[in-house]
Amino acid sequence: MMRATAFALLLSGAAAFAPAPARRTGTQLKAALNDMPGYDIETSGKPFDPMGLAEYAPLDFLRQAELKHGRVAMLAWVGWLA
Repeated sequence: MMRATAFALLLSGAAAFAPAPARRTGTQLKAALNDMPGYDIETSGKPFDPMGLAEYAPLDFLRQAELKHGRVAMLAWVGWLA
């Protein structure tokens, strides 16, 4: 009985190291580039991009990266307080 229990515990522990099924859940950015702040008459009807970063990466990617890094920075600040 003791061997069967030990064997069962061994098998259940091995399942902890099995890879989890890949489940991708992400946030879709549904805002148009025309809705970006800085897209107005002051910038000749183009998105505000003073450093010309849109030449190297799409603006929607840069916008998603900015949102992600802003959220990470806010979380880091909360962690620093704790």
